Amino acid sequence: MNSSETMSKRVGLTLPDTIHDKLERWAKSEGRPIANLCNFLLEKAVREAEDKGDIPPAPTNQSEFLQPSPDKPGK
Repeated sequence: MNSSETMSKRVGLTLPDTIHDKLERWAKSEGRPIANLCNFLLEKAVREAEDKGDIPPAPTNQSEFLQPSPDKPGK
């Protein structure tokens, strides 16, 4: 796979009933599935967090990714 290709990942969520009900109403009002609305909301939240600097930059190599951060010791 080259760098221009991306793979989608699946994530399972457990939501409180009240949140699910609100998402369901919101998605229905926009004519889209809940999963599509959740994907949109998560992408938006991640972009905003990235813009604010809340998300650290991606590691430049695999060994850097495997090293624990100084404030979170590894097991």
